[in-house]
Amino acid sequence: MALEQKETDIIVTERKDLDISLDNDKQDIISHFTKKEVIFLLSRLPPNYNAVLFQFLWRTGVRVSEAINIKKNNLDFENQEITIRWLKNRKALYRVIPMHTSLKNLLYIYCCKLLDQNKLFPISRQMVDNLSKKYGFGHAHKLRHSFAINFLRQSDSSMALIELKDLLGHSNIQTTMEYLKIVPMNTKKAIERIDFD
Repeated sequence: MALEQKETDIIVTERKDLDISLDNDKQDIISHFTKKEVIFLLSRLPPNYNAVLFQFLWRTGVRVSEAINIKKNNLDFENQEITIRWLKNRKALYRVIPMHTSLKNLLYIYCCKLLDQNKLFPISRQMVDNLSKKYGFGHAHKLRHSFAINFLRQSDSSMALIELKDLLGHSNIQTTMEYLKIVPMNTKKAIERIDFD
C-alpha cells in the first residue's frame, strides 16, 4: 500500500521580518540619561526658573503633571518633605517624598517671594515638553526614568526597589521592576550577606 504524499507549505522568513523583531526589543529599553549626561545638560540651562524646574524633575523623579501642580505650601522645609498630589480616575491622591538637601537650598531661595498658594512652576505640561526639547532633554519624562535608574545604581539597600516604588508613586511594583532591565539587582552583594557556616 503506497503512502500518500502531502504537500506542505514552506514559509520563508525574509530579512525585513527578522529586523522587525529586533526593533521591538529595542523599544523595551527605557530611554534615560546617565548622571553625567544630566549634569551636562543642566549646566547649559540659563539661570532662571527653567533651571529650577529641570533640577526639580531630576532630583525628585516626579511626573511633569505633578511638578507643575506643586504649590509653595506643599514644601515642608523644616522636615525636608514635599507633598505630591496627582489625579487617578478623577480621584486626588497624595504621597510625601523626601527633599534632598541640595534641592531644599535651591527651592528655599527660589520660592522665598512666592505666596503659599502660588504654584512653583505656573506653566503647562506642553510648555514643559517644549522647553525639554529646546534644552536637549527630549521628552521631559526621560528625566523621571533617569532619576529612577540613578537611584537604583547608587542604592545598596535591599529595599531599594520598594523605596523607589514609593518615591515614584507607582501603584504596582511590576511597573517599578521595569527598571531592573537596565539596573539588575546586585546578587553578588546579596549572596555575600548570607552566612553559610
